[in-house]
This record gives sequence, C-alpha cells and structure tokens, in this order.
Amino acid sequence: MMKCKILLKFILGYFVINFTLAANAGVNQWTLSSNIYGGIIRDIAISNHTIYVATWCNGIFRSMDGGGHWTQFGWPNGFILSLAVDKTLGLSSRRRIETNPNLMYAGMLDNGTLPKGVFRSLDRGEHWEKTPLTNRIIRRLIINPSNHSIIYAGGEGVYRSDDNGKNWHQINTGLPKPATIYTLAID
Repeated sequence: MMKCKILLKFILGYFVINFTLAANAGVNQWTLSSNIYGGIIRDIAISNHTIYVATWCNGIFRSMDGGGHWTQFGWPNGFILSLAVDKTLGLSSRRRIETNPNLMYAGMLDNGTLPKGVFRSLDRGEHWEKTPLTNRIIRRLIINPSNHSIIYAGGEGVYRSDDNGKNWHQINTGLPKPATIYTLAID
C-alpha cells in the first residue's frame, strides 16, 4: 500500500511537472522585431517602458511599445558603443533615490564626422551635448544605482563623473597599462 502511494505521488508529480512545462513552452519564444535596420546592436537600455538600442553605424533606435515598432533618432550614422539611461526607480527602502528619466548618456566611437567620447542628453535623446570626456573610445557606461549623479565610463581606462557627466576624472589605480575596458558592473 505504501509503495502504491509513493508511486501515485511520483506519477502525479510527473504529470504536473510535464503539464507545467508544456503550458509554459510558448512563453519564452523570441519574435523578430521590426524597423531596426543595418548595423550591429551594441547596447540596450530600458527606462519608463521605453527600450533604447545603440547600434554600430546606425545611431540609436527607441521603442515605446515593447519592441513592436522602432524609431531611429540621435546620430543616424553614429557609432554608438554604449547607452546609459537614468531609470525611474521610485522609493527605496531607506531613502528616495533622485532620478531623471530624461537624462541619457552615449559612449561614442569616432566615425570620421562625430568625435568619440561621452555625450549627454537632457531630453531623452532629442538633443545631445559633448561632455568633457572626449577623444576616448567609450565602450561601457553605467550609472550608480545608489547615487544617480555618479556615472562610470569604461574604454581606454576607467573614468568617473560625480556631477551627471559635467566633469570626469580617471580612476585607473591598480589597472595594467594600457587597460581597455569592455564592461563595468557596480556591486
């Protein structure tokens, strides 16, 4: 009798697991998104239900409908290597985190017509301005989640801005020379 109960539980468990897997099989499918043409996607950033895609040689695209439709904006011929968007996070458990979802940063590679370095937009990418960090290839940008005025840039070394990209200083202590940075993370 005990063996039958164990076998019955095993069979029921097996069917529940298989049914769950079969029911969820279609959830994790990829579908082709439209209107992003040419270029290699170098980075993706998301803020306020808007997806931003940085491309190699075709600038930046954005989608406001979950990737259904895309609009190209910001340097149609730009070589964008990295994007960072200040995300709206709301309240943290300890304090309010000040954010500005209109603030975006782009790490550029010189394509002959646009200089390399970090550029900043105060209006969700409609207009862009150079920051003082120029003449450097910037492969990765990251905003500090605890203090959104602090931005890190990685490329030909590591740089830090404490004032939303207005000023930058190099923080390469301990890195080998030359140091080429391809990605950054904050713990």
